[in-house]
Amino acid sequence: MWTSAWESQKCLRADLYEEKLAKLGPDPLREDADRERLWEVMQKSKKSIGQLLMDQSAVAGIGNIYRAEILFKVQYLLSCGPSALISR
Repeated sequence: MWTSAWESQKCLRADLYEEKLAKLGPDPLREDADRERLWEVMQKSKKSIGQLLMDQSAVAGIGNIYRAEILFKVQYLLSCGPSALISR
């Protein structure tokens, strides 16, 4: 039986939703995003900045196209670690 897109998006178990949500990093487009959490993750990470931007547990919602645009705009090298590149 066919269901609408809205029906397939419903979360029937709030506990599963909260569990998944807790694993996501802050959404950079939200005013209430926890910037300090992201800062701490970036400082500790050994991943390249490109990999870190794609890591949904570090920062949520950045896909490959936005990662590429961000890195192009700031002209970072993908092989550099974020702690060496980013300062407050």
